[in-house]
Amino acid sequence: RHRTYGNKDKAIRRARELKAPAVLFGTIHAFESYPTGAKIDVDVALADVSGRIVFTRRYTKESSVSRLSPVVLRERTRAVPWFRRLLAWIIVVLLLPVFTISFIRAMVRQRSNWRNAFVLATYTVVDALLAYLLVGAALSSWWAVLVFIVAVAAALAYNVRVMTFALHLEES
Repeated sequence: RHRTYGNKDKAIRRARELKAPAVLFGTIHAFESYPTGAKIDVDVALADVSGRIVFTRRYTKESSVSRLSPVVLRERTRAVPWFRRLLAWIIVVLLLPVFTISFIRAMVRQRSNWRNAFVLATYTVVDALLAYLLVGAALSSWWAVLVFIVAVAAALAYNVRVMTFALHLEES
């Protein structure tokens, strides 16, 4: 780690000690990060060892986090109690295949393992994405990972059950 110099004279003295032809120095006014973004505000200057400033500029940048970033999603989902998120996830997982049963029956009717696997994978991926939002878009603790795995496994088992039911409807 290098020492920094906000003072021109100290920076030029150090450049002469190092036998460098020029020195880059400046002042950091703000260098902050927070859950909704980040801010940087710095003055930068380039001087040769004779003391003449060749370049100077102030850089200021504030950024915000995307609404779809895990940090924002985590903050938004924490506002809703976990039992409500779980109940909403269960309802969506249970009703999605019910509302699209005609599509599932059409796919099962074709008797293609590839199409059945595709339908099963599609429904399970949608359920997994919803489960990811259920745990607050963060698999950062063992509890969140466990809830996610159990939820996806339960959704997969339910989707297999619905597809089996659709197959029985087509056979009869």
